[in-house]
Amino acid sequence: MQQHLNRLLMLFCASLLVVSGIAQAGDDYPYPKGQKVVYQVDQISHASAALRNVGHHLDAVGTPIEGRSKIAVVTHSGGVFMLLKGSTDRKGQLYEPRIQNLMSKGVQFLQCANTLRGHDLHKSDLVDGVKIVPSGVAEIAERERNGYVFIKP
Repeated sequence: MQQHLNRLLMLFCASLLVVSGIAQAGDDYPYPKGQKVVYQVDQISHASAALRNVGHHLDAVGTPIEGRSKIAVVTHSGGVFMLLKGSTDRKGQLYEPRIQNLMSKGVQFLQCANTLRGHDLHKSDLVDGVKIVPSGVAEIAERERNGYVFIKP
């Protein structure tokens, strides 16, 4: 009987080691890599929530720089105002450092050219690194056609 209990105890300990090794061999993200997401920001009032959501998203799946996700933020209409140099939220905090931080992790920020023309704005008015696309809504549709999931905070 004692020998049988010892074997069961050894088997239990061995299985714990195996499970522990599998957990350590994985990564720290609760979701698998490979998510492709396009966020739409078309109102300045949604800018802070969008930036916060993107940050949380990266925390959960990993960054594009790590090869774990592909995330793009497409702004058009009133969303352009979050991308202007010197633009601040309601608390007076600049958007630019948050945007630059996300860009450094591989998040793309794409601005609609139609919106720029409509507001008589230029690429030089935008945070460095923002890319211009011909149409924000068409860019979103194209991303969705290519497997991106659409999120609007």
